[in-house]
Amino acid sequence: MLFTITSHRPAPAPSFILH
Repeated sequence: MLFTITSHRPAPAPSFILH
């Protein structure tokens, strides 16, 4: 939930910002 590496959103980088 906090540190998600492109789990739901198609982000080019580890999306561990606000998720």
